[in-house]
Amino acid sequence: MTSQIYARYIPPVKKSRDPDTILQAVNPTPALPAAQIDPSSTYARYIPPPKPKSSHPSEPDGERSPKRLKKNKEDKRSSIQKENVVPIPNQEPGPKKSTPRKEKQEETDAGELGHVSTQKLPVNEDARHEKLMKRREKSLRKAAKLAEQLGEEPQPQPVEEDFPEPTEPHDLLPLPQPEPVPELPLQSTTSVLPSWLASPIRVSHSTTAQFKDIGIQESTASALTSKGLREAFAVQAAVLPLLLPGPSQQPGDILVSAATGSGKTLAYVLPMIEALSRHRVTKLRGVIVVPTRELVTQLRDVSDICASAFSSERDRRRVKIGTAIGSGNFKTEQSALMDQQLTYDPKKYQALISRLNSKWQADSDADYEYLFGEEESAPALPDHVIESSSKIDVLICTPGRLVEHLKSTPGFSLQDLTWLIVDEADKLLDQSFQQWLDVVNGQLPQPSRLGRREHIQKIILSATMTKDVGQLNSLKLYRPKLIVLEGSASTESTESGHVLPSLLTESAIKVEDEGIKPLYLLEILKRQSLLVPTKSRSTSPTDSSESDSSESETDTSDDEAPTLQKLSLSAEPVDGDAPDEFETTATPRGVLIFTKSNESALRLGRLIAILEPDSSALVATLTSTTRSSTRTAALRSFQSGKLSILVASDLVSRGLDLPNLAHVINYDVPGSITSYVHRVGRTARAGKPGHAWTLFTGTEGRWFWNEIGRSTAIERLAESKVERVNIKASLFDGEKERYEAALEKLGEEASGSKP
Repeated sequence: MTSQIYARYIPPVKKSRDPDTILQAVNPTPALPAAQIDPSSTYARYIPPPKPKSSHPSEPDGERSPKRLKKNKEDKRSSIQKENVVPIPNQEPGPKKSTPRKEKQEETDAGELGHVSTQKLPVNEDARHEKLMKRREKSLRKAAKLAEQLGEEPQPQPVEEDFPEPTEPHDLLPLPQPEPVPELPLQSTTSVLPSWLASPIRVSHSTTAQFKDIGIQESTASALTSKGLREAFAVQAAVLPLLLPGPSQQPGDILVSAATGSGKTLAYVLPMIEALSRHRVTKLRGVIVVPTRELVTQLRDVSDICASAFSSERDRRRVKIGTAIGSGNFKTEQSALMDQQLTYDPKKYQALISRLNSKWQADSDADYEYLFGEEESAPALPDHVIESSSKIDVLICTPGRLVEHLKSTPGFSLQDLTWLIVDEADKLLDQSFQQWLDVVNGQLPQPSRLGRREHIQKIILSATMTKDVGQLNSLKLYRPKLIVLEGSASTESTESGHVLPSLLTESAIKVEDEGIKPLYLLEILKRQSLLVPTKSRSTSPTDSSESDSSESETDTSDDEAPTLQKLSLSAEPVDGDAPDEFETTATPRGVLIFTKSNESALRLGRLIAILEPDSSALVATLTSTTRSSTRTAALRSFQSGKLSILVASDLVSRGLDLPNLAHVINYDVPGSITSYVHRVGRTARAGKPGHAWTLFTGTEGRWFWNEIGRSTAIERLAESKVERVNIKASLFDGEKERYEAALEKLGEEASGSKP
């Protein structure tokens, strides 16, 4: 039993001077052959061969001299190491070295080896082995007894195998994989939106109504009719009943998603002016926030018209309108918005003196902030204080300027505000503008200050209304309702909120040669009679034939595009102060050309003037670097008919209200669907026809047609689509020399303008 568990190495006999002791330790048993050794033993056993008899005649049998004995032992060790040591796998051959202290040995049974060894194991090793075996047997008995008590069959003990089983070779096969987990079904975007956002109020684009039928008094309706507005558009017919006093009025905030030029401005200005005209005391009760300065000017015009319409009634007063934009003088704006009066009030005077003294006696760092803010001083007259009062009822402003007045204008606050309107909300929410929304929300009055009215009436408008719940939640809306103006006749509509005007015609032209792209633009302007005919340069027969062939290849016929009257500079100018919502009889005219940057706009505007010198007086450029006064003058000249071509960057793509604009040309492809919708929305406004053109190159064609031309994210009429117009590059063979000369002149002007 012991030989199966522990394989023992029998150390060689320790050197001894006593020959009798050495002879007794030698084992005369012959070594077994390798075939008879049990392979289950862990260690190789070394059995010394029988001792040969001495052949020396002077030594008796069984006795040797110490020197002879030492020599024989060394010979035996070397021969044994070469012949009689049988190695076992995973084990290095050779005997272990024995320590000098372990010299006492006893005879043990070789067991299954079939022979008896005279070598002995140390006593402490045998005792340890027996102790371990007894513990093992005791643990096995306890395990068997416990299994009987539990009614379970005893588990057989695993038998350790000395050699691992050989593995069967196999090919390189894929590892077995678990069964795939089924994917969750896709949820519609409307399933995770609030109910008011997922299920908006949809209004057909063909809906109209009379003003007197939606809550407006007859005198006011007559005043609007005299301004050219005879009936309410679709978005006005849906929004006005919810805001004007009457049975259809509903409490809650309003969000409007409608195409540009659909009449959104009048939909919120009219009810706000109607409500504020009932107050006898002037206070700042309405604020309209817009992203651009040009839109501030246009909203001022609409508000003045509505204010004059309601002031004709006896029980109303004229609402005072004010503006605040970054280009104006700040001190001048402060004096126009707030009125400062000296009032006798000793208590407030002493409180003011204490507050001023505490600023210089403060110990905390937070109080030192007042030292670097707007300087506050006591009036020269003792026991008198300066009382501030608002001079206006409605403020139309940009967000950055509004924040400046809230922080720096004495007495300016929003504590009496009852109307907050955010136009072009998607742009205002995407950009911080000095964190204007957080500042405004912190300045709004609490519900207890409003008396019966429990909330501020908020109106949020955009042609591309966002559905980002996080952005909309930042507005802190109260019982919101979303009104969507449908752009198609079908009941199904897109969820993106990108709606185009119903009377808009879209066309796209591929630019085969990018090097002569401006010539494609001039060809469109010539076909639409937007350039003054050149008398000094006659057309050759070759050019005429090429032009005729190009006309025959055009996909759109003359009756599909709106027919434009020939530009006449002697025509009567229209009223520049009246927006297109009030001009329903004028004929559309002019073109607005969009480029990708300010530099491109300036370059293209000058190049058109060089190539067409007779029409140079009709061209103006609008960029972010242009002075505000210059831009305002250009817009008024365009409205009055003195200009017919405006080249602009994306600066004016939002909210710009150009009366009777006939064409929009995307000289550079817009960077997004939103940008395209706002660009082309400058035309086909207020129920008038308009035409949008887009020039695209070979590398831009796939994106344009996939994302814009054939995209379902843009809502159009069921019968509307983007028509492709073919203009061959061979048409401009005779114009290339003149075009190269114009480029050379443009380069000389650009280099000469540099210092």
